[in-house]
Amino acid sequence: MLAIRTDLSFSEFEKILECAFSPYQCYFKSINHSSGFSFAIYDGEIGVLQMTFEKKRNITDKFARSAISQARKRLREQGHNLIPWKFPERATNST
Repeated sequence: MLAIRTDLSFSEFEKILECAFSPYQCYFKSINHSSGFSFAIYDGEIGVLQMTFEKKRNITDKFARSAISQARKRLREQGHNLIPWKFPERATNST
């Protein structure tokens, strides 16, 4: 039986973030010795939104979807137009 992976590494999450906010750029960084992370969305050199999660070592699929959805909603509320985007299909693990 195949199960959807529910965890993401910081590097996997960063790759998803890179295209989640087009046409804007998104930059990811780990903070507090990798005990948390933040991502910031820019319009050129102007920062338009930053999201910080201080005590978050594990990124579940559900959390990643929620964080991205919340950020996209905030950007739209601020009047930013985003290209339609869907969370990518996840790799599977055998169980």
